[in-house]
Amino acid sequence: MSMSLPVELFSDDSALEGFARTFGFIPYFMAEAVKKTEVVEQIKYVSAAFMFILIASHPRVTKPFNPILGETYQATVGGIPIYF
Repeated sequence: MSMSLPVELFSDDSALEGFARTFGFIPYFMAEAVKKTEVVEQIKYVSAAFMFILIASHPRVTKPFNPILGETYQATVGGIPIYF
């Protein structure tokens, strides 16, 4: 079965970019936690890291493009072709 979907349903980034956006700040929080000497401060940074994951990984309404399946975005902006 093949079905065309309107481009408005797709996200601007790929699934890999969404994964990187979700987990990209974890090294920062963990590095800051290691620098702290007090256990309570370390727990704060580790907790903040996991809270960030919960907030940043909210369900997406839009579907990411999957180039493996041949899903691409093609447009012309000002006479210049764009392939995404």
